[in-house]
Amino acid sequence: MVLWKRDISTFQLLVCLLWGVGICVWFWWVPHLKHQRVDDQNQCQQLQARLDHWPVRMDKEVLSLSEQHLHDFYASLGETHYAEEQVSTLISLANKNGLIMGQTDYKLAENKNGNFQTYIVNVPIKGQYAAIRHFCDQVLLAIPFASLDELNFKRAAISNPIIETRVRFTLFLYDEQGSEGRTFVLPHIQGKTE
Repeated sequence: MVLWKRDISTFQLLVCLLWGVGICVWFWWVPHLKHQRVDDQNQCQQLQARLDHWPVRMDKEVLSLSEQHLHDFYASLGETHYAEEQVSTLISLANKNGLIMGQTDYKLAENKNGNFQTYIVNVPIKGQYAAIRHFCDQVLLAIPFASLDELNFKRAAISNPIIETRVRFTLFLYDEQGSEGRTFVLPHIQGKTE
């Protein structure tokens, strides 16, 4: 018996102990994991069965492409109340580009058929072509509900780098009075502004 104890090292004893623990875990833990997996599968099947009987609710009406474009147009309109701020943006961008502005004309009009307003801004400016072009690009980026409708160029002499230009922008707006909950009635769709 003494001979047997001397031949077993600590490492071998540790390996035998770990092997015994592994067998115990295998017989106790693996069935527990299998049981847990079966419970999880049963819960998933119950939830799936509930979801299959759940009524389908459509929060948004599916729009055709043209209706979606029209809805996007109304969603992108600016507010009439801030039209003067947009004009000051035009003036500051013209000054930033080194352009000389003349007498600017403004005209507010209402499109009853489309249920929106337009603010037409005629801006006479003088400057180099590159600066005028950059100004127009900046305005369209700064005011997403603006459109560039007209550009008229006039040069006094061929050798003169300064161009006299008449630029017309249209701002597409809605009246903010009563805008909360305002409903646009369109053909086949109704949408509220946010």
